[in-house]
Amino acid sequence: SLEKVSPEEYKSLEAMLTDTFRDIQTRDRRGAAIPRALRLVKASRVENWALWERYCAARHGIQTRHTRGCTPVATFGGKLATESGLLQTTKSDLHHKVNEAFLWHGTSPGGAQGISQSGFKLDLAGSNAGTMYGKGVYLAECSSKSDEYASDDKTGIYKDLFCLLLCRVTLGEVLHLT
Repeated sequence: SLEKVSPEEYKSLEAMLTDTFRDIQTRDRRGAAIPRALRLVKASRVENWALWERYCAARHGIQTRHTRGCTPVATFGGKLATESGLLQTTKSDLHHKVNEAFLWHGTSPGGAQGISQSGFKLDLAGSNAGTMYGKGVYLAECSSKSDEYASDDKTGIYKDLFCLLLCRVTLGEVLHLT
């Protein structure tokens, strides 16, 4: 179900949206102009206990395989941009030993509805923008990067609105390439 966020959570999301926005043109924007900013119009929290249990089981599996913990993401150049706006209660709830974090995912409102009901489907990976690194869930620490993959619904109550999901993810052991 989609639940209303608290005023405190809404402000936190607004701050994260702004703080993680970068005015950088990449090829993934496909020639479209970079917006000056992103504006939060509506925010909801997904509460799907079946997906949450599935996520917790997968996170536990990663914890079991990496009993000594994973190399912290900060080792590769500082903290993730999304950490800055997180509420303190949310930060303290993360499993840092397996690099649990929040990252953005760009989609359409209809796509977000499907993800909130069934989770990410790897068979749909890249159906909107291709798969540069193969099938997988594409996430970013910058809202502006995920905005490149966001799209609007052409009809319905979310007509002309683009969608970003702020996803709780377990990165595990990160492969850092330079």
